[in-house]
Amino acid sequence: MSTPKDLFDLFRENESLLEQEPSPEVWSRVESRLAARRLHKPRPMLKMPWQIILWVSVVLLLAMLIVVWSLMLRK
Repeated sequence: MSTPKDLFDLFRENESLLEQEPSPEVWSRVESRLAARRLHKPRPMLKMPWQIILWVSVVLLLAMLIVVWSLMLRK
């Protein structure tokens, strides 16, 4: 059974691979994908009014539960 190589030895042996530059075709594909991502507008977190109402009601319900729970603990 062969002994496993040390991680640093693997990096030293393959150091020359880090010096290689990608081909121009690869760079053009990467740039076109990045440009396509920049064209997309970020979607808003809340799109519809009913979502806003839902989140406000959830926050209010949690606040009411905390108040009721704290009042019950005082007794």
